[in-house]
Amino acid sequence: MNLLPTVNACRSYLDSIVLRPSVTLGLSLFDKRTGRSSGQKSLSLKKSATLLQFILFMAWAAALLYTLCRLMHWKTVCSVKRKLKRRKKWLWKK
Repeated sequence: MNLLPTVNACRSYLDSIVLRPSVTLGLSLFDKRTGRSSGQKSLSLKKSATLLQFILFMAWAAALLYTLCRLMHWKTVCSVKRKLKRRKKWLWKK
């Protein structure tokens, strides 16, 4: 059975769903001396992305996070091994 047409259909379907996430940042200044606040300023960021791009980005971010966790674990293991090795040498010298 050839799965390529099914995969292509799913890919085109995911690519047709468009997400439009937006971020709004509000800023208001407050003067302590007078007790008045200035007018609020806002900044809005919008980005349109397809669902396929979002899924690929999340997969990339998960892989990066996993790699960083493994690297931190490996550094910890190597550090412990190094300390044990030094301690064994120190105990043999006594």
